[in-house]
Amino acid sequence: MIHPELEQMLQAAEEMKHRLHYEQALRCLEAAAERFSDVPEAHVEIGSLLLRLDRVDEAAACFERALAADPRHEEAWFHRAIATWLAGDLPQAEAHLRKAVEIAPEYVEAWQKLADVLKQTDRPGEAAECYARMVAVEPDHALAHKELGDLHAAAGRLDEALAAYDQALEIDPEYADAQLGRARIAARANDWETVAREAETVLDYRPDHPMALVMRGMAYAAGGQPDRALACWERAARRDRHCRDAYQQIATLHALQGRPDRAWKAVRDAAYWNVQLDAGFLRELEQATGRRPEDAPGG
Repeated sequence: MIHPELEQMLQAAEEMKHRLHYEQALRCLEAAAERFSDVPEAHVEIGSLLLRLDRVDEAAACFERALAADPRHEEAWFHRAIATWLAGDLPQAEAHLRKAVEIAPEYVEAWQKLADVLKQTDRPGEAAECYARMVAVEPDHALAHKELGDLHAAAGRLDEALAAYDQALEIDPEYADAQLGRARIAARANDWETVAREAETVLDYRPDHPMALVMRGMAYAAGGQPDRALACWERAARRDRHCRDAYQQIATLHALQGRPDRAWKAVRDAAYWNVQLDAGFLRELEQATGRRPEDAPGG
């Protein structure tokens, strides 16, 4: 149990953070850590705030002090992992997260971050196990169901993917990413009527959702309505300047309709916003237009 005086100091710091008075909150927490140096919570709170302030090395040192006070403090291991991950050391971040879930098997946030690390290191099967653990702890965790759907879909297990997306949508009927997961599976089967329906469902509650606009545009294009498709994709690119799919769809349509200059303009627009288009897509665009990027006007 936390000492009442320390609890009051932590609450005061939390109120300061809520008002965005971060430096005042930091001083309050430092005073708490000095007064209660053997209590890990004070060091964890300081470290968490330092992470928010992008002072990663200082934060890591705070978490080390917390672990020195209590080597089985799961939140200290979790936050130490975040600091390590931000420093770019994924193997060490994984080790810290595994320690956190070993100590606290119901620590959902740690399982989620561990899944993120495993996906970054191309281990989708192990990531799926983490999401399954999250669901076991919190059956109504919509994100875990959605992420399982994405992993099933990537592995070609489409029935399992649809079931996972349906679970997510049962929990949160306006979960756009799960709805669009269903749309992507329908697109694989060229079921453009279903793609349109799923995309429009999202657009009913999020009218400017970029990927919903991209998917709706794809359905328009498949239905022989290129102008309406282009309008959706241009709207998606305006709504999210980093929507790679929108630029690629715009460029593809212009190339197919014999407008190579406009196709390469879409590529340059993407580059302007530092959007990295797929290398395979660019090679296909070169073949379709008979041009290389440097040969296109303005290239």
